[in-house]
This record gives sequence, C-alpha cells and structure tokens, in this order.
Amino acid sequence: MIFQLPDYFAKKQGQSDLPPVAVFDYRAAQEVIKSKVILRTFVFSFLVEGRKHLHHLHDDAGIGPNQFLLLKPTHCLMTERFAGATQYRSLLCFFEADFLQNFTSKYQLRTTINERSPDFLVLQMDHYISHFIHALQALLKQPLASSSAIWQLKIEELLLYLVEQYGETIIHFLCSEQNTGTDNDFRRVIEGSIDQKLSLDELSFLCQMSLSTFKRKFKELYQTPPARWFQKQRLLKARRLLVHYNQSPSEVYLEAGFENFSSFSQAFKREFGVSPKVLKASSGWPSDNIFWPSGYTPYLPLQPSFVA
Repeated sequence: MIFQLPDYFAKKQGQSDLPPVAVFDYRAAQEVIKSKVILRTFVFSFLVEGRKHLHHLHDDAGIGPNQFLLLKPTHCLMTERFAGATQYRSLLCFFEADFLQNFTSKYQLRTTINERSPDFLVLQMDHYISHFIHALQALLKQPLASSSAIWQLKIEELLLYLVEQYGETIIHFLCSEQNTGTDNDFRRVIEGSIDQKLSLDELSFLCQMSLSTFKRKFKELYQTPPARWFQKQRLLKARRLLVHYNQSPSEVYLEAGFENFSSFSQAFKREFGVSPKVLKASSGWPSDNIFWPSGYTPYLPLQPSFVA
C-alpha cells in the first residue's frame, strides 16, 4: 500500500480541500516497517513517542527522541517503532511549496551555496522546539485548530527560528530546487543502498519508477540485471571482510546479506572460483592466481561513479 501525504490524513478527518499549512497528531497502534510514502508537500515531523527510520532516495537516517525531521516533497520508506512506548506518535506539519515560496520572498531569503541540496534534514531538539511542540498540541485541542491562518503563522515562526539558528544550511535547503532524476541520482541511490537490504520494488519506488522501468534503466547503466549486480556487490563485500578484516566465512555471510551459509558459499565459489574457506586458508590471496579461473579478471571494489 502507498500512502500519499497529507491527503491520507485529511481524508481520515473528512477534509476535502487542504489548506496551505496543515497539522496532524498522528498515532499508530502497530509498528510499521518500510511503508511506502509519497510526500506531496514539505513536512516537519516531530517525534512524541517511539522512533522513526527514514529510507530516502539518497540517504537514510534513524530519528530518536532528541531529533526532528524536515523533508521536501519526495518518495520515501518510513519505519515506525514503539521503542519501549505503547504506541508510535508524531506531530506532522505539512506546508505547500507556494507557502514556502511566499515565505522566502517575504523575508528575501536567497542561497549562496552552489551545490546539491540535501533531500531532508535531521535537526536537534532544544527548549524552543520542545515548547513549540507543546504549543501545537495545545492548539490542536482548541476550536481554532481548523483555522489555516493560525497554522501558517506558527510554521512561519518556526521557519524564522530555524533560519536564525542554522543560517545558510536552512536557507539553502528551503531555496534550492528539487533534485532531478538524472543518471547520477539513479547511481547514487543504487550504490548507496548495497547494505540497506532494500527490495527491487522498494528501490524502484524511491526512484519514482515502475519496476519494469527501473530494471530497464538499471541494465542500461550497469550492463547487468539488478539482482546479479547486487549479489556481486555483496560477494565483493564478503571477500573484503575475509581478506582485509580477518573475519571468518561463518561471520561474513550474514553481514553480506545472505540468509544461510550454504547459499553464500556456493555463490562465492561461482563468482571467484574458490570457496570462502579455501580463500581464508590461502596466504597468497589475491596475488596467487591459482585460485582464479583461467581468463578471469577480478572485479575491482566498487568505486563511486558519480560526482557529489
């Protein structure tokens, strides 16, 4: 299931037309693992209870009780855990791009940084933010909670505070154009997700593509099917752990993303022509070519193929 926000919350509350700024007190009675979320607007996410983990197009992050999120409109995967609480709860403050454009124009905010803007910011809680959250919670209990004007004033207040606190970092985030779906963006997603154990379906969602389009794009850029490429990267990681970090084969197979040792050992031998146990016992690796199949060229460790 794909959740489009904030429309999903508005529908649950019987709202048809959303204002430029909307605030929701979100509670979940069950933990959620990697739910697919389409953010249609910018959003502040304040944790009240539990913990959040965000998988985004270019990065992922765990959010604890002393942090909050500021995200751009995007596709992402959300994991929500209780972490000792009886429920997951957060305050979500959505604001449209037009509202943000009016805000930056009103206060004449411009960025001077000539580099790629992050897709989200993990910010630290402080006394002001804590009091701000309490103020939002109090407002939600009042009849004026349905007033768009009060929420616009509160989000404008918060944005001004963050500009004062973080300066150019926040201004750059607010004023930068949305990242485009370039080949470098695609490669950044793929090469940054090797250790995240995301399915191809989840990766295609983050890239805002259908699964068939994702596979076609992947093969165009990497000249190999995605399942084969990801397995090779996991095997390369296992080889590095065996050779350079002195780990045993029984230690590395789980870290390399394999469910059992047997499938790992068979795949390793098919890829490199030698079992992980034999490799570990060899003191001449990798210069001792007796272990390489005839004509086999070792695949070099993954190198970045994009410019940050």
